[in-house]
Amino acid sequence: MSARLKQLQALIYATIVRILPMPVKFRLKHYWFYVRFLFRLYVLRETPILVYQMGKVGSSSIYKSLEMHGMLAFNVHNLDPSYLQSVLKSGYDYWTFRRNQVISNHIVKKRKHAKVITIVRDPISNTVSRYFHMLDHFTSVPDAHTTLTVDELIAIFVEKYAGLDVPLTWFDTEFHAVTGINIYDHEFPEDTGFQHLSNGWLDILLMKLEIDDSIKTQAINDLLGIEDFQLDTRFNVGSEKGYAEVYKAFKQKLEYPQESIIMYCESRLMQHFYTPEEIARFRARWERKLQ
Repeated sequence: MSARLKQLQALIYATIVRILPMPVKFRLKHYWFYVRFLFRLYVLRETPILVYQMGKVGSSSIYKSLEMHGMLAFNVHNLDPSYLQSVLKSGYDYWTFRRNQVISNHIVKKRKHAKVITIVRDPISNTVSRYFHMLDHFTSVPDAHTTLTVDELIAIFVEKYAGLDVPLTWFDTEFHAVTGINIYDHEFPEDTGFQHLSNGWLDILLMKLEIDDSIKTQAINDLLGIEDFQLDTRFNVGSEKGYAEVYKAFKQKLEYPQESIIMYCESRLMQHFYTPEEIARFRARWERKLQ
């Protein structure tokens, strides 16, 4: 889509929503997304790019960079139709999951050709980052990063969330259900830190978060068949968000439960994607505070 057309769309949308009440704005935002999505998918026949991952794996930088490049890109954690339907019935984060359902209906259900970028991350770091990203939800306290002390945040985390299984199960319960691909059936190349997979209608790039950004950039260019994509890493850095100082203090003071460290390091996911040397470094990073 041309920059001029995108600017015109943004101007029209901004002009309309300025005068509307908030509930109407949410509904209008969804319908606006729906119209633009269908227009670009079926009229312009653009190939959608799904940054499809478990969350807290550095995906926003990739997604925003793709958008800036003019791609029809989406950043999504869930596309499984049955899961989306169950969540929509609960009413939780309705518009986000409704948007995901629209994408799932037109890409997953119709087996429409798309490019997929998915990312794996050391599950211990993922769990800590996930906790802070959804802090108010996990603690049931509004503005928890200012309301609760660091010690209180750590106590809640250690008691309830230090062993979250989402980082370990997402590829089994979500990715496999949607793509039909069992990642554990495909040996992961230790030398590159990424691999290309396909199921006939999805071309998939699977990467480790920890590889160098230059390698990610080249792998994405290869997936898209272009040469001029550049990864902008300014987006979604936890240390630059509103809770940055509390997040830093939390990580410095946290003594990660030993049983959770062992559980993550011995997990099937960790053993599949990471070398013994990498696992040892992750383990040492979190165990150093227990000594």
